[in-house]
Amino acid sequence: GMEKKISVIIPVYNVEKYLRECLDSVADQSLKDIEIICVNDGSTDSSRDILLEFKEKDSRFIVLDKQNGGLSSARNAGFAAAKGTYILFLDSDDILKGVSALEKLYERAEKDRLDDLFYDADVFFENESIKLDNKNYINYYKRRGEYPGVIEGKELFVAFQENRDYKPHACLQLLRRAFLSENHILFTEGYVHEDHMFTAKCITFAKRAGYLAEAFYGRRIRENSIMTVKRKVESICSLFYAVKEMLDFANTNVVEENDSFRKCFYERIFTMLEQQFKMYQTQDEEERKDVLKRIPEEDKALFWVFLFYAEQVHQDKDAIKKAEKTNKKISNEQNKIVLKLQAACEENKKFKEEIQQLQNKLKKSQTELDRAKEEVKKAKREEARIRSSASFRVGKTVTWVPRKIKKVFRQSEAQPQKQNSRNVWLVGTPEFGNLGDHMISEVEREILRTVYPEKNIHEITMNEYWEKKDYLKNTVQKNDLLVFHGGGNVGNLWPKSEQIRRDAFGIWKDQKKIIMPQSICFTDDEEGRKELEETRRSYAVKNLLLCCRDAASYRFAEEKLPCASICVPDTVLFHKPETHPAVRKEGAVLCLRSDKEKAVTEQDKEKIVSALRKKYIKITELDTVGEKKTRETRREGLKEFFDQLRRAEIVVTDRLHGMIFCALNGVPCIALDNSYHKVSGAYEWLKPLEYIHYIKDVSELDKWIEYDWKDNYQYPYEKYREKFKALMQKLS
Repeated sequence: GMEKKISVIIPVYNVEKYLRECLDSVADQSLKDIEIICVNDGSTDSSRDILLEFKEKDSRFIVLDKQNGGLSSARNAGFAAAKGTYILFLDSDDILKGVSALEKLYERAEKDRLDDLFYDADVFFENESIKLDNKNYINYYKRRGEYPGVIEGKELFVAFQENRDYKPHACLQLLRRAFLSENHILFTEGYVHEDHMFTAKCITFAKRAGYLAEAFYGRRIRENSIMTVKRKVESICSLFYAVKEMLDFANTNVVEENDSFRKCFYERIFTMLEQQFKMYQTQDEEERKDVLKRIPEEDKALFWVFLFYAEQVHQDKDAIKKAEKTNKKISNEQNKIVLKLQAACEENKKFKEEIQQLQNKLKKSQTELDRAKEEVKKAKREEARIRSSASFRVGKTVTWVPRKIKKVFRQSEAQPQKQNSRNVWLVGTPEFGNLGDHMISEVEREILRTVYPEKNIHEITMNEYWEKKDYLKNTVQKNDLLVFHGGGNVGNLWPKSEQIRRDAFGIWKDQKKIIMPQSICFTDDEEGRKELEETRRSYAVKNLLLCCRDAASYRFAEEKLPCASICVPDTVLFHKPETHPAVRKEGAVLCLRSDKEKAVTEQDKEKIVSALRKKYIKITELDTVGEKKTRETRREGLKEFFDQLRRAEIVVTDRLHGMIFCALNGVPCIALDNSYHKVSGAYEWLKPLEYIHYIKDVSELDKWIEYDWKDNYQYPYEKYREKFKALMQKLS
């Protein structure tokens, strides 16, 4: 018959419980011109009856019966029968999300004539306890980066890999059938990590690839699925064959490629090797024997080589030598293996040299960078020396008149533009020891600098405000902008900031006034109500905008306060972190409150410490509040704190900026709330970051401590800057 638009291939094996939901999700698609190929892989339950029932109702269903041969062989059988322009693989316990999933995918693939179109998945859990055990899957199938347009597969692979966004899942791709046929891409039968090689081939050969940042696929996490059951022995053997296949493929298809593609491809292989090594390490003696029984004799030597390589990647360069030494004590039979291993090592030398060259390159560029830094320092010293010399001072005096004339001339030329002639007054920045507030001040200046030249920005600290009030009255012009320091100080908990604002609003009624992102808290008692009335009275002025940094504060402002308000994240999330060399991570860090916003009891704290002790030997206490800092010393204080924070493997905190500082520095963090919920409010912005987790109760801590964190998370500052658009418009 006519070629269909899409062939959906569904391998089916004993899934009676989930099958109807899966098949309905395809049958209900708005794109009707499809075929649904269901491959019954020797099911022994009622799965086949369900398939025949669907086929009876809907002629687009095709049912193929075969002997049980595993997922790969079922997918290959489905592909052999397919007639669609595109192929989509769907597992029989999963679903397609949204009725327009296939339509959107088809339209995009056709529009851009793609060979391979990647997309995301949402996960759903069979029950709550599975969800608790498998929290790491919640955002697992979501990519963080954006990859617009049409791009060659190799290039897309490098971009994915560099952002840790590469997901080698066959089900998360729409593939052109002709492309798969021309490149002879099928699934390797006989092992469970089949998607690694399949996807690697697809992305290497695709001339036109793309990505749609939408979850069109629903991935079910259930008891006994390949994903959740620790079928370790089978997994270790399968990973070994997947790595072997990837290496063979690399030898013919990757060796000649450019550095970044080759480097990323080998990184993938290393990730798999390391996974195999870690699994093997955690097995007991019996299970290890079982693994070796399943590896054929001729492959055993290579299996050892892989383990050694993995250990080398995982630990240090001495690992191989140690392993070889211990091997000498083994019986004759295994001596033969060692000889084979050495021969195999010889073949793998090229592979090692490849890696060595990459490491040398990295070292070389680091040296060049250091040299360049040294040159800059030298030039600065030389400049300072010249400036302090007598001849320079004489020269300056002689050229003073012409310079003055030039300056006046430049000013008169620039006069008509006047767009940034307004001054900006940043009022009420802190002079106490709270690093969160000091970081807010730093980033407030960063935000203002993106709109105004540095020279137009004047910072007035809390104490300076009262000292310089008369000077300010005479100096602040009508078109100047007054910006008030943000944080969590609108309300009656921290009255000093509120007093400054009330006073200022009384003096500068006409000027534009913006309160930077705030949390609001008026206590529900006599004092709180009295203070709220006072605030309402003083905020009833024109040209005032209050920025709220969480949904609850924004609702409060909209309902209870007379001024305009918008909702934007905490100021600090605008910051672009500096890049730092990787540091050695050691132990856990506790960063807990001891002030009037504290909600974690001493008993809770003991529970936290004992939970951390199970995994971390070293537990350090840090606080974002310490000795008094000034405008001049705050950067130094922040740098020192960040340096300590970056060494943590994990941080537990109930401080809002404890959590935010972890976000900026890519440090895994478990956050608890403070007394008036500003932590949970701010967490709403941070939810997309997989390394920041908020828990309601100390009892939830254990499972997060056991979570397998990655090594180097990056803060996606560009994405967060987008969220400040409304504020930037108001500032300009």
